[in-house]
Amino acid sequence: MNTTPGVAELLFPRQPHTLIRVGYTGSRDGMTTAQMRAVFRHLAGILTACDLDNPLIEAHHGDCTGGDAQFHVIATVLGCRTVAHPPSSPARRAWCQADEIRAPKDYLARDWDIASETGSLLAAPKTPEPYRGSGTWTTAGYGVQMNHPVTVFLPDGSARPAHEFGLRRA
Repeated sequence: MNTTPGVAELLFPRQPHTLIRVGYTGSRDGMTTAQMRAVFRHLAGILTACDLDNPLIEAHHGDCTGGDAQFHVIATVLGCRTVAHPPSSPARRAWCQADEIRAPKDYLARDWDIASETGSLLAAPKTPEPYRGSGTWTTAGYGVQMNHPVTVFLPDGSARPAHEFGLRRA
């Protein structure tokens, strides 16, 4: 077996990947066009503007119809590795063809997993202000409790840190 590197390996040596784990939470009604553009630009910016060698984004989402399915497409188009955290109830499941599919869990448990298994969180809520009963805002709150950077993409496409909405660490 020949272990001598070829010309391609000498000219373009493989760099180890820097793994960046990003979580997503969004409305079952889906993202607005402005939110989709902003989320796309955010992920693309991580891939192109950071000074890390050969970054690889691992994009985690809840595998529901609406925002999760849209995020899955954005992440796939950008070449991210995708990880789905499906709900135990199949009624709103999107059945995304992720690179890794976790065991189904009830909504709050899998939302906690998405926040805890990632280093940052992107939230695309339906409303510009938090409200009780919103899984998107709850998941954003989990990220804040874990002291992770949480970026909220409002329906108009603007982005703000979660702490500006009164979400605080426990």
